[in-house]
Amino acid sequence: MPSAPSHYDVLQVSRIAQPMIITKAYRLLAAFYHPDNKETGDREAFHDVVAAYRVLCDPVRRAAYDRETFDAAPLPAGNGGAPDGEFSERRTEDERDLRRQLLQALYNTRRTEPHRPSLPLMVIPELFGCSIDEAQFTLWYLRGKKFIEMTDDGMAITVAGVDYVEGQEPGPTPETAGDPALGPGLFMLGAGE
Repeated sequence: MPSAPSHYDVLQVSRIAQPMIITKAYRLLAAFYHPDNKETGDREAFHDVVAAYRVLCDPVRRAAYDRETFDAAPLPAGNGGAPDGEFSERRTEDERDLRRQLLQALYNTRRTEPHRPSLPLMVIPELFGCSIDEAQFTLWYLRGKKFIEMTDDGMAITVAGVDYVEGQEPGPTPETAGDPALGPGLFMLGAGE
């Protein structure tokens, strides 16, 4: 008996697909397989697409699914950081990448679960492969920029954070200058000096 296709196969996307691609694939396939579609409707395929999307659109569920399904390397003991005694230093590009990833995860959570828009701090090791201690600088920076706020349940993106994430989507947006501290490619040598 053949094994069931992965959620990525169901949505016909790569394992490294960005959330926007996953959402677009879901919408296309859901419309294609919807039981009301007289030409291509398929109730079972539609339910598979919906189930796959429910897992892959949620960053926490997606990380857990990837670990369970693809036997991703387990995180180190403790809070997900480097083993004791091993010095871990993040480069500037890694910090920028972590900021972008964290904002995108919070953005996706706010969009897909508006009734519960927070992510607990304990998901940082699972989602980003770094300890909470290693993420402190990133959290401090994003709070200082007022892109995130701490809640009783963890952390949530703010309106300013949403504006920033949406301003970074591909496409010509000359009015959004971008923040060099949040991503490579946005910083121009000599600009502002």
